[in-house]
Amino acid sequence: MFIEQQLIKIEISVKTKEMKKLLFLAPLLFLLGTGIFLIQGNKTSLLDDDSVTFTQFGDCKSKSVIAAPCMDENETQIVTSSFLMYLGQLEECQEFYEYVNSVQESKDYDHALINKDQLFEKCYASEKIRNLANTNECFFTKYYAPRFLLCGGIEKYAYPPYTTFDIKQ
Repeated sequence: MFIEQQLIKIEISVKTKEMKKLLFLAPLLFLLGTGIFLIQGNKTSLLDDDSVTFTQFGDCKSKSVIAAPCMDENETQIVTSSFLMYLGQLEECQEFYEYVNSVQESKDYDHALINKDQLFEKCYASEKIRNLANTNECFFTKYYAPRFLLCGGIEKYAYPPYTTFDIKQ
């Protein structure tokens, strides 16, 4: 009987130690998981789409390097030219350009938001522009997505389901 009592005490002691380990690990795992979630959530864009100013947009675009050998390929140059032509012709872009002109007149680049009333998004992420951008991987990954979608705060269009390309952020 004495030996059985000793074995029960040892079992209880072992289980208590295991429980203490689990109680210690649970908060640690929670903190680790929360940290990973927060880091993953912050890796994509400049800022929220409603808070990017013209100054921030310009700074981000100037840091976005587009020097890639594929940009010199004929197909990529054709898509780039078509992109610039569409921006000048699309009705969705005209209202945005009027807004840009008013910001230039006021010179309030530090406070004026690039996507006021979703004008930037309606232009640069319009279906016609996105369809064109998605025809050429180089154009999409090296020029369009980093300079306009990410810098403009409309990063959701830089990822599936809006594209099949990997922008390798």
